[in-house]
Amino acid sequence: YLASVRVGGQSLPFLYNLLLCRLKNAGERRRRFLIISRVAMGFGLVNCLFLAIAAVSPVAIKGLSYGWVQAPSLMIFHALVSAAIVYAAKEKMRGSDLGHKAFPAAIMSYVLWLCMALRWLTQ
Repeated sequence: YLASVRVGGQSLPFLYNLLLCRLKNAGERRRRFLIISRVAMGFGLVNCLFLAIAAVSPVAIKGLSYGWVQAPSLMIFHALVSAAIVYAAKEKMRGSDLGHKAFPAAIMSYVLWLCMALRWLTQ
């Protein structure tokens, strides 16, 4: 009986299989997002650790010292961007709408901070 029912020109078992396939893909996509979020959170935490080390003892990068005395504004932005990445990754792992919207913005803010840091290194 179900094989004879048509919805929008498609048989019902076909639509059921299509829906089942999409649900499986959604679960797979969720796992990928969790992996990406965990990697980003780890990256943000490593950045926070690097920032704490640089605040205590300046780190030499290409002959320049990266520390609180030498680059305070860059370190403040670094702290804000690292915190934003960690927070956005946590929210994305929770599945909140804020996480899905803030995560790409946090990644882009890190890219912009990286451009600022590279500009500072070329001076």
